[in-house]
Amino acid sequence: MKPILIALSLLLLFSQGQAQQPAPLPERFTAFGISLGDGLTRSGTAQIELTIDRWSTAEELAALFEAGERGQQALADAMYDTPSVGSVRTPQSLAYSLHYAVQRIDEDGTRHIYLATPRPMSYWELVRRSRSVAYPITFIELRVDEEGRGDGEMSLAARVTASQDRRRLFVLNYAVRPILLKSVRKRE
Repeated sequence: MKPILIALSLLLLFSQGQAQQPAPLPERFTAFGISLGDGLTRSGTAQIELTIDRWSTAEELAALFEAGERGQQALADAMYDTPSVGSVRTPQSLAYSLHYAVQRIDEDGTRHIYLATPRPMSYWELVRRSRSVAYPITFIELRVDEEGRGDGEMSLAARVTASQDRRRLFVLNYAVRPILLKSVRKRE
């Protein structure tokens, strides 16, 4: 099966990403993850917990965009070198550090939160050099209202590229469809 491009054309305003901080940090969210299964991933559900400790700085974003111009592995390596901005986990797993956190707030108050991290790869995946190795990033998008409720998507294995002006990100998902994040709720 051929990977498809997720219709994610994200307007990322670096200056506003820091200035529009509606809530004190850290922020914690829970979501109900639903994988529909597609031949590449198994179907199933899981509770997902996300913590945002801080937002990525303009300097960190610039370094990540520069690394991304050198390729996906350079981007993943640069993310590993970027300090953690939060974490993602399920109740049955250890937390994975997030290394990219940006948000955009619409005029109606809807928050678009974008999170990313280099994804862990198994020894066998690396040794066999399967096609999935070319998708080294886990990318998450949350859309929440002013009360912290909403939905989103998670691409476990993705390629992330930026437009020339660095104002849009394009996410190519390895699986046919992303994991759906339903019942997103901000935890107090």
